[in-house]
Amino acid sequence: MGLVVIFVGVGEILGSAITNLRRWISSTGLATIFGYIGAVLGVFFCLLMLPPDSPIRETERPTYIQPSVELGMFVAVLFGMVDAVWNTQMSVLIGDVYRSCPDDIPVAFALYRCIQSVLAAITFSYCNQLLLQWQVLIYLLWATLGVGCYFYASWLQSTT
Repeated sequence: MGLVVIFVGVGEILGSAITNLRRWISSTGLATIFGYIGAVLGVFFCLLMLPPDSPIRETERPTYIQPSVELGMFVAVLFGMVDAVWNTQMSVLIGDVYRSCPDDIPVAFALYRCIQSVLAAITFSYCNQLLLQWQVLIYLLWATLGVGCYFYASWLQSTT
């Protein structure tokens, strides 16, 4: 377990480096798309490597591919990278949207973090009751909706 946390941290560092490329690459969409692809790959590898009932109980059921520590650590790096990329992109967008009203920036960040925390709590409430494929589906739906809303808000910001 401790090794997974280290690899998530490595992913966070890589994600920060990716978003730092924004200084030289003018498109913010590239980092967001890269984060989305990392998220899709991460859940795809989880789906292949873990048995469907693994979130609910200890299991010996077969998987699509042989689980490996290396692939598990790679998935941890992917999720760390995705977290860093998306949080940085969201922070930049919130700062850009509320640039003209600096007093509203802390409120917007607080609201963003509050919604993020509530959704994380909801996820924790069902994580040991749903099969893996349903958790992956929910994750992918929210990730796709989030990326779509990000690009919509970014487009609205760029047109004003």
